[in-house]
Amino acid sequence: MGRLTRTYPVLSLVFIFAIWKLFLLGVTVGSPGVGYDTSTAIALRHLSPASSDHQSLSSVLSISQKLLRWDALYFIAIASRGYVFEQEWAFGWGFTRVLSYLDRANPGPLAISLVFVHASHLLSVLFLYYLSHIVFPHEGNGEFAFVSAVLHIISPAGLFLSAPYAESTFSALSFLGYLIYVVSLRNDQPVIRATAMIAAGASFGLATTLRSNGVLNGLLFLHDAVNALVGGFRDGRVGHALSELIIICSGGVLVALGLIVPQWIAYEEYCVAPSGQPTLEKRGWCGKRIPSVYSWVQSHYW
Repeated sequence: MGRLTRTYPVLSLVFIFAIWKLFLLGVTVGSPGVGYDTSTAIALRHLSPASSDHQSLSSVLSISQKLLRWDALYFIAIASRGYVFEQEWAFGWGFTRVLSYLDRANPGPLAISLVFVHASHLLSVLFLYYLSHIVFPHEGNGEFAFVSAVLHIISPAGLFLSAPYAESTFSALSFLGYLIYVVSLRNDQPVIRATAMIAAGASFGLATTLRSNGVLNGLLFLHDAVNALVGGFRDGRVGHALSELIIICSGGVLVALGLIVPQWIAYEEYCVAPSGQPTLEKRGWCGKRIPSVYSWVQSHYW
């Protein structure tokens, strides 16, 4: 690490982040045209050609067509008009709701989504830096944390962290959850410890609404719950163990809700009639022991 990066690590990370994103934008602008995939052009037809600066609009559309591909098309469409087709439930409910809210606050889902995902990626870089600094405080005088954050900037995911995908926001919420979780473990004040533990669960739960595999973060709380029970009975502090267990389970439940809530919304839409009673003609996944729209969409459509 140079003297500047040691003195101003956060500013250095922001600078490296900006340079890298400008480089990716240059690659995007310089890449070949739309090619065989015309779905983006079709999706962008609602943009009015009546503009006082046709050249500027054409440039914006050209860049947009190169960033708005594959899953991003679904995310933007769902954010604009909600879930219409069953297969669209493969795309994270939490991310589309955030984009929808931002679109209502500032119309233009594509532009605001690009700003949002870039901000999310930057936050995930900073959260990773602070997390690494706390977990490995003596590794190279902060060099380990700095290098870890830089590697996350130049992640092989590349443009997927710059396009309207859920990955950047998911990583930001996941790293934030781990950061808060570590803070909870290293704090001896019961109130702060409990609050941080529950807040970590909330962050992981929000991440899970974006990508269902975020539920795996709940394994932290399962591990802590087992340790609390075993330690409590072993040391004869059952009362204390139960109080710890309540806090840990509260965080774990919040993680689980990140998976359950979107599933429940889809279940009510496809498996329950407006009267509140189960429908006679159900979709194939409605009658399963665990009625998961995610599993159904992946197996039935993909």
